[in-house]
Amino acid sequence: MAQGLWKAQYALRNGLLRNRASPAVGEYGGNSVFARTALRSGPATKFSQGTNQMRRLVSAALFGQPRQQDEPAPPRITCSTATASKVDSTIQSSAAIQLTPLTPSSPSRTSHELALETGDKPRYWTHVPQWDTITRKEFISNAFQVRNTVKSARDLERFLLTVLPERLPTSKRPFLEHLKTREDFIRDARAGLEIASMEVRLTPEILSLVDWTSPLDDPIRMQFISLKSSLLPDHKALTLDSLGEQGDSPVPGLVHRYPGRALFLATSNCPVYCRYCTRAYMVGPATGSTQKQPQKPSLNRWEAMFRHIEQHSEIQDIVVSGGDVYQLAPDHLRMIGERLLGIPHIRRFRIASKGLSVNPGRIIDPADSWGNTLIDLSNQGRKIGKQVCWHTHFNHPKEVTWIAREAAHHLFKNGVIVRNQSVLQRGVNDDKDTMAALLKSLADINVQPYYVYQHDLTRSVEDLRTPLETILELDKHLRGTLSGFMMPAFVVDLPGGGGKRLASTYDKYDPVSGESVWSAPGLPGAKGKREYKYYDPRPLPTTVKELQQLRVQQDLMHKHKSTRPEDFMRGHDVNNAVGHPDFQMKGAVKENEKPSHAFAHPTKTFPTTYAPTGQPIGPISLLSAPPPGNPSE
Repeated sequence: MAQGLWKAQYALRNGLLRNRASPAVGEYGGNSVFARTALRSGPATKFSQGTNQMRRLVSAALFGQPRQQDEPAPPRITCSTATASKVDSTIQSSAAIQLTPLTPSSPSRTSHELALETGDKPRYWTHVPQWDTITRKEFISNAFQVRNTVKSARDLERFLLTVLPERLPTSKRPFLEHLKTREDFIRDARAGLEIASMEVRLTPEILSLVDWTSPLDDPIRMQFISLKSSLLPDHKALTLDSLGEQGDSPVPGLVHRYPGRALFLATSNCPVYCRYCTRAYMVGPATGSTQKQPQKPSLNRWEAMFRHIEQHSEIQDIVVSGGDVYQLAPDHLRMIGERLLGIPHIRRFRIASKGLSVNPGRIIDPADSWGNTLIDLSNQGRKIGKQVCWHTHFNHPKEVTWIAREAAHHLFKNGVIVRNQSVLQRGVNDDKDTMAALLKSLADINVQPYYVYQHDLTRSVEDLRTPLETILELDKHLRGTLSGFMMPAFVVDLPGGGGKRLASTYDKYDPVSGESVWSAPGLPGAKGKREYKYYDPRPLPTTVKELQQLRVQQDLMHKHKSTRPEDFMRGHDVNNAVGHPDFQMKGAVKENEKPSHAFAHPTKTFPTTYAPTGQPIGPISLLSAPPPGNPSE
């Protein structure tokens, strides 16, 4: 044991640290492989006796960590290049240390980096083949996350080819059961993106959280990657700017709806693009179905927004959002924050960003200053009696990774208040157990669960929306399971600019028709006197006939690159489509059958052919059949 320990020390302190010309050193990444091998040596190696002593000695030799009092100092040995190379060869031929090729790493390492490398925190990204050798330090870095972000449909296809199995497990959802293979999934995702209102943009953090062995029902996949086979026609009440923000914008990018608060839209870019984005009218690049009105970072635009804020002394509270403020350079974040802190009547402002869930490593990345800039703004505000906090966005407990926990702890110990806003989504977090686990996970990392939103009437996401009764049931069952100050408010952000209302404060709600009626008397002027309506989504198809009808609708949507009924139903009878109120169809309801709010109540039999070409269709033939339309078009 003593001889083997001496060899490890000798090589670490001399040959591997100094002899960078050695082929073995270059191939195996310098001292890092020996440090890791020595520190992780198990009972099966020649060092099984006294392993802990050896680990401490090697750590002390490489990283300056203190030795135990009963341990001798490692020998200080110098040698020539030839001698060092000889020791290299001796150690490589020894069965005591098994070498694994690694990416070359920096010879200088901090104690924090060592903790990341040798700790028990799982490298949960290694199931992605191209990242299986990525270290914790590399994965945490913002540079790695940005460099490896999937930014286009082509990027996504290439990525999916590397992670998907050839055969997929059958989905629990009948409308996805026909997707059996990797190629089925990729074709369906490509077709879904052509219809969707949001482009694809996904960080390695998010891509690593998807279970690619079973992607059809994965709650992370469902939030970010559209599948054509799950898309339903949008509700007739939907508008692209469903919350009416543009109507409340006195200057571009500033939403001033409430007397004492304003929304500062600093950018229209995000680190990821969510399918369910409520600002699809401005966020991200244009898609095949949706043109955008971007709010790009601009000093001139920001200055006009600042002037409006300065001229309205009733404004005390600002939300700095976008897009996502995570996309701002640290200097721009500082400039906006310090300008707001310098306005006398501003008492508080909130940074709105999903960054803590989609790229949390940036907060603890020593090479990036975004997190420390936020901490500094928070400290500046505290000194003058103003609150600066972060509102982030976790939707599922899988998103609370150990990196997110470390980032949240870093913010907490530096005094930054962090609150969370979740969106309720069907199949993602709409059951009691999942939502309870999410709220507890957030409370445990000192992130206050602040809001759970009823899903907005947003384009191309009818499959994710839930009925109002779902959020009411969650509120009833979960209230009391956490301390009151850690219990979120379950709210509906009313279409048309009515603002956020507690889900239980509706004026009228008919679960059968799916219509709820609301008022917002606290708003000024006409907004406080008018009536607001929210509509439940259509139920998902469950029968063969409903699936056949859905296939017809989906192919028409794909042909017209839209999920809006008026865009693809005009001129196509499709046997009266469906009897849902968002199509404004008339048809008798059979005895003992639900009214027209149910998924489909046709006045004739369901079609068994494509419309309008007559091409055969079955309940699971969406991808195998030719696309709808005239082949000569």
